[in-house]
Amino acid sequence: MKALALGADIVWIGRPILWALACEGQTGVENMIRILNEELKEAMLSCGVYCLEDIKKKKIIYSKNEIAKL
Repeated sequence: MKALALGADIVWIGRPILWALACEGQTGVENMIRILNEELKEAMLSCGVYCLEDIKKKKIIYSKNEIAKL
């Protein structure tokens, strides 16, 4: 969600897919995508966002370490 809020059009998930494929084949990949989808939905609901278009920078909560890097 953070990458999308910062302006990303796409977020690559290549490594997790390869790991899931290596461990459980197609079923592993399907489970991994389902889990990521559920986690994104939970994060969106936690921020009061109900669709991808509503994700904005102002919805991100930064930690102290991240603020120092900005």
